[in-house]
Amino acid sequence: MAKLTAEQSYQIILFLLGTIRSSQTEISRFTGASKSQVNRLVTTLIDTGVMKYVEDRLLEVSDPIRLLDKIAFERPLSKLVKREIQLEYSEVDKVEDAIRNACKRSEIQYALTCFSALNKYHQYHITYPTVHLYTNEQAELETKLPLGKGAIIVQMLVPDHEIIMQTARLKDGFNLVDPVQVIIDLFCLGSIGRDGAIKLWEVVKSNVVSSH
Repeated sequence: MAKLTAEQSYQIILFLLGTIRSSQTEISRFTGASKSQVNRLVTTLIDTGVMKYVEDRLLEVSDPIRLLDKIAFERPLSKLVKREIQLEYSEVDKVEDAIRNACKRSEIQYALTCFSALNKYHQYHITYPTVHLYTNEQAELETKLPLGKGAIIVQMLVPDHEIIMQTARLKDGFNLVDPVQVIIDLFCLGSIGRDGAIKLWEVVKSNVVSSH
């Protein structure tokens, strides 16, 4: 079975989780994957019980938790951490502001994820003492930040798929990864991220359904 985190498979799964229901033709058109690639992955997902056909031959992710668990097994977030630092601040919002300001001044591309992004997409009242961000310029960014011994850890992740940075968006002055990517990353973070991921999934699902 092909890895779910292989480049093309990952793009297809991101699309499926973000659209809730779709056809194989639509998946191929929006992701650029060939129809045979889509068919192979869809067949695998149906056989493993995470996807099913519904009316009008549309596909639906029937067990998103199981699908996300499978992705997390292949893609633990800890393997993407390339740098771990502390700043002089002990408040999450001050650390996030410092990262945003440093990246803006130095024109460094970045995108917040996990709890830092979750709390900007959805009101989630549990704090986590780590700020996670994707950037390909970890070394340069570190030199632009006020390092110290604050209580908040900053983990810089290397984007393992180009689509992560390509689909990042600006919200409330911060660059954030796509909401579906946040959900995946929270599952990949481990058990601590599951509750927030499920709550954000419900928000994404509700928004998709209401827009149809």
